[in-house]
Amino acid sequence: MVDGHLSHFLDVDAIVVLRCSPSVLSQRLTQRGYGGAKVRANVEWEMTAGHWAELEEFEVDVPLLELDAGANESETLGHRIMTWVEDGMPSEALEAHVSSAIDWLA
Repeated sequence: MVDGHLSHFLDVDAIVVLRCSPSVLSQRLTQRGYGGAKVRANVEWEMTAGHWAELEEFEVDVPLLELDAGANESETLGHRIMTWVEDGMPSEALEAHVSSAIDWLA
């Protein structure tokens, strides 16, 4: 079992970034019984798109796909990911993803 956010240390062929609006994320985490500090930390990370900063820091050079997991059902997300993979995982460069990423603060 791996506990924590260690995915950036794995050798992968592609990355799917699942996003969720901060209000939906806060509600989901609260319903799961997470404490206020944990909910705030996760919501702030999502609001500031911290994952994109880490991907830039580690100079990730694999295909990327960003999806809104708060606005789509799991089945829809799974279908979109499988279609993306079957289509050869088309992707822009990391910088293009960052500049066009979901922006909850806009």
